[in-house]
Amino acid sequence: MAEHLKIVDAQMVGARVYTRDRADLGTVKEVRGGAFKVNAPARIDYWLSATDVQSATPHQVVLPFIADNLDDHTVHEPGR
Repeated sequence: MAEHLKIVDAQMVGARVYTRDRADLGTVKEVRGGAFKVNAPARIDYWLSATDVQSATPHQVVLPFIADNLDDHTVHEPGR
């Protein structure tokens, strides 16, 4: 059984990021200040809030929204 992380932390760097509808958004590039940066192959990298994580393991992050709603969930870089 995979270990589920209760918080977003450095263990998630490199994990694949998926939406509820299984769209592959890219990988976790960085974790900072309650948010994580997605290394997105098809667009400029962006930040998402850790509160938007439905489930996570060191290899996969699943978000509770569908890909069409991604822009509604991006946040500013922490500390900016």
